[in-house]
Order: sequence, then C-alpha cells, then structure tokens
Amino acid sequence: MTKIVRREVLAMAAVGTLASACTSGGDNRPRRVAVIGAGIVGASIAYNLAKAGAEVTIFDRHDVATRASRGTFAWLNATWAKQPRAYHRLNQLGMAGWQELESALDIPVKWGGSLEWFASEERQELLASQIAEQVAWGAPARMVEGSELSELEPQVNFRGTAGRLFTQ
Repeated sequence: MTKIVRREVLAMAAVGTLASACTSGGDNRPRRVAVIGAGIVGASIAYNLAKAGAEVTIFDRHDVATRASRGTFAWLNATWAKQPRAYHRLNQLGMAGWQELESALDIPVKWGGSLEWFASEERQELLASQIAEQVAWGAPARMVEGSELSELEPQVNFRGTAGRLFTQ
C-alpha cells in the first residue's frame, strides 16, 4: 500500500486550482501569484502557473536552486528502489516530464545516473535481480563491469571494488 502524504496532496491540488484560475474572472486579467522557494519544485510550479497565464513572482531567501536542488536536482530518478511498480511508473513519468521541460526551456541538464554496489555477494545478487526487474519495467538500467567504472566516474578510486555495478 502506498502512503499518501497529506501535504503533497494539498500542494498538488493547490497548483491545479491556481493553474485553472489563472485567467478566470470577468475582467480576464491574469492572476498574481507568489511562489515561495526557487528550488526545482518552486521553479516548476512558477513555470507552470506562468504558462497558464498567471503573473508569478518567486521569493527565495537565497539564489535560485542553491540548496537541495543544486546538490540533488530534487533527486529525480526512477531507480531500482522505487517499489511497487505503480510508484516506479509514476517516477518514470516524472522523469519524462523533466526531460520535456529541459527541451522546452533549452536548459543544459546533464542526465547522469547512479552507481550501486555492495560488498556482500548475496546483496550484490539481489541487486542484479532488482536491476533485471527495473529493465523489465522499462528503466534504462544495466549492469556495468569494473573496466567501465573509471570512464563513468574518473575521479573515484574503484580499486578493491569487487562485483558488478549498476548505472542508470
């Protein structure tokens, strides 16, 4: 069973309501909306409200994307840890949306991935089966042999790393 967080549902409902009301009213003047936070989520909300016709002002105590968004890009992913399948699919759709936004805004996003490995052979075998499941679900994941690691991450010392790894 997937847990739904009340705050997230309220935020999604608010965005939908604001977007539909951006140009409502008898005078057809655009609505003025303030968005608090200029991270990836706040910027996305502001972008979509502006596309819907709102006059948007973003407030952030720091610069755009200077905190969590700079470090993690909101940790956008649809990796092997996303369970159950419906949740994984939701994340895949979210990734597709971000890629459309990248294209629409012509912004330089470097889509990377992650490398995962475990010291335990048992855990490494479980990882391999989880990756196979994700591939079956349409994820662009694959197992990587040690010789490719330095190409993917030239600044990491992989000496002593045993087993296979995965990237997405």
